[in-house]
Amino acid sequence: MKFKSLTGALVWLLIISAVGIMILTPSLLIAQSQSDIEEVARQRARELGYPVTSDQIDQSMRSTYGPATQLQDVNDANDEFPSEPNITRAKVKPNVPSRVELLLAGKISETISKDLVQFGYNVFDGAGTRFDPVRNVPVGQDYIVGPGDSFTVTMWGRHNDRMTVVVDRDGNIALPEVGALTVSGMPFGKLQDYLESELQRKFTDFRMHITMGRLRTITVYVTGEATVPGSHTLSSLATVIHALFAAGGPTKNGSLRNVRLLRLGQEPKSIDLYDFLMGGDQNVDIRLMDGDTIYIPLIGP
Repeated sequence: MKFKSLTGALVWLLIISAVGIMILTPSLLIAQSQSDIEEVARQRARELGYPVTSDQIDQSMRSTYGPATQLQDVNDANDEFPSEPNITRAKVKPNVPSRVELLLAGKISETISKDLVQFGYNVFDGAGTRFDPVRNVPVGQDYIVGPGDSFTVTMWGRHNDRMTVVVDRDGNIALPEVGALTVSGMPFGKLQDYLESELQRKFTDFRMHITMGRLRTITVYVTGEATVPGSHTLSSLATVIHALFAAGGPTKNGSLRNVRLLRLGQEPKSIDLYDFLMGGDQNVDIRLMDGDTIYIPLIGP
């Protein structure tokens, strides 16, 4: 390459020096354009004390590489001599707001219904037409025997017998060779001991066992804000919740937190259905007796 003056040759050498420095010196940034080379060439001229101006460097660059020339070869050389090791960087996920954040910000999705629905009432939807009374379940020791109940007495030993008895409307049963015995109002858990003590007056050296047979039915009344108010015939094992299902549940004007059980001769009892509706807790439930009344008041204090 021919140069018109010594200064032109000097500028060209500075540029070549700058390119070499940028390729071979790891501490320098990778050159991306000719402006990087120009800057390094100016620094080299100042360090060496050469009387070269910035305009002379710019003119030499344009004559050597052309206007706006990208130094691809320099980039390739830098790829062969990487200044930094390859580091795998974790991709940063965009900060997308969660559904809870959107809801708190008032930005409700169109897929979410904005209609408010009263809690708990849909549990009883259509319950009055599909309610199945309690049947064929074991009775507990606290079950109260009453008129209409039947049970079987089995005896074995020196005397073998099997008797099915029904509690009459007076609350009595009749056993052969023993007579009438009053059992109405007695807990089922105490019935066997009572009958065994009565039978021992006539028989000796025997054992016995009692099993419940057909259970009686009871009539309860559901009043107030019930979907189907009135009298309902249920199993003697039914509870307040069973009666509410039989009556179709409270209307949306009725309270779910202050259902009242009225029983003759006793103080009214209040039942809060929220524990049952929210967690299935039936500890608040109460077994019904014949003639009980369930009152559903209006919502409110």
